[in-house]
Amino acid sequence: MKQQWEMYCEKVSQLQIREKYMLLGIGLFLILYLIVWFIITPLHDEMAKSKKQIKQNHQSLAQAKTKIDMFNHALTQDYTLQLRKELEQAKLELKNIDQDLSLFSQGFIPPYKMAQVLKQLLKVNQSLQLKSFGLEAVKPVVIGQAAKEGNAKNNSQTNQNKEVAFYEHGMSLTIVGDYFSLLNYVKSLGKIKEKLFISQFQYQVMEYPKAELKLVIATVSADEKFIAL
Repeated sequence: MKQQWEMYCEKVSQLQIREKYMLLGIGLFLILYLIVWFIITPLHDEMAKSKKQIKQNHQSLAQAKTKIDMFNHALTQDYTLQLRKELEQAKLELKNIDQDLSLFSQGFIPPYKMAQVLKQLLKVNQSLQLKSFGLEAVKPVVIGQAAKEGNAKNNSQTNQNKEVAFYEHGMSLTIVGDYFSLLNYVKSLGKIKEKLFISQFQYQVMEYPKAELKLVIATVSADEKFIAL
């Protein structure tokens, strides 16, 4: 080995100065190449990987922060607020409906007074004869919407979804008399201070000048009971 080294040294010493410089340059190049290949390049790759990992960590951190902000914002929101507003609006509308219904029913003649008032009017018009007198079935006036079904089960469910606002009470009477007396009786009904309405009206001439007038006169009340006669 020592002999080979001495032989290489002797050959180098025999080279010209330019050749020695070329040999030195090649040697330095090889040394730098090996340093870059085995040291600098792995360090560069490792640094690139580290930068990529840091960038991914920053992105994950930013996403996590965004989610945290969204959760914090969600926690500060009152999702029942809109429902409460709609509920209050519905209550207000229902209150207005109740007031309207109350105003509508005010002023109607009480059911228990209807028979007395109608008979009193007949006494005033003595030329009239009361042929028949009776009570109509009480009709509930409901509010609310429900689908109409064909069977009894669904109809019972439908009635549960309705709310009775008030009741319609009616009386049917058949009066016999001449045209002008019957006309005056109908006019006198319209002059009563307390309100009522005629739901059915039928006039028929029997034997001139006698005629028959069939009326169904009704009023409304919050009470289902009909105390009369």
